[in-house]
Amino acid sequence: MKMKIAALVLVVLLPVLAVTATYATKPTIGHGTVTLVSSIMVGSSRPADGNTIATFKNTFSLTGTLAGTAVALERDVTHSSSDRTFITFHGEANFTASNGEASSGTLVIRYVGINNGTFVHGQFVIASNSGTGSFTDFHGQGSFSGKAGIGLAMDYTLKWHIDPVAVKTKSVA
Repeated sequence: MKMKIAALVLVVLLPVLAVTATYATKPTIGHGTVTLVSSIMVGSSRPADGNTIATFKNTFSLTGTLAGTAVALERDVTHSSSDRTFITFHGEANFTASNGEASSGTLVIRYVGINNGTFVHGQFVIASNSGTGSFTDFHGQGSFSGKAGIGLAMDYTLKWHIDPVAVKTKSVA
C-alpha cells in the first residue's frame, strides 16, 4: 500500500518537478503566505476505485512577494484505507495582484499537493506567458506548506525572474 501511495505522489508531482529552469536574468527568492478563504464544491463528488473525486472552486488570499487574490478550480482525490486517509489535489488559479500600481497584473498558477487532514504541502509553477501588467514575462516556481483548513495561513517560497524585454533592431534597407 505504501508503494502505491508513493507511486501516486510521484505521478502527481512529476510534471511540476520536470520543469527546467533556464533564466535570462538572475532568479530572486521570495516568500509569503497563502490562506484558503473559501472552498465551494462544484457539482457532486463521485467514487472511483475506492477513492472519492471532487472539484472545488477555491479562493485564496496571498501576502508577501505575490500579494493579492487567487481563484482556483481544484480537483481533489480522497484516498481511504484501513490505516489512514489523505487527499491529493491539483488546480489552476487565476491570480490578481493587489499591490497597487507597482505590481498590478495577473498570473496563472498551477499547483499540486497532498493534504493529510492536518498538514498540507505542495508545489506550484507560474504558467509560461500567462502574466499581464507588471507580471508580463514573469516566470517562477515554488512550494507551500502549513496547517490544513479555511482561514489558516500556509507559508510559500517562490523562485522567480522576469525575462528582459527583447531589443528590436532596425533593419537598413
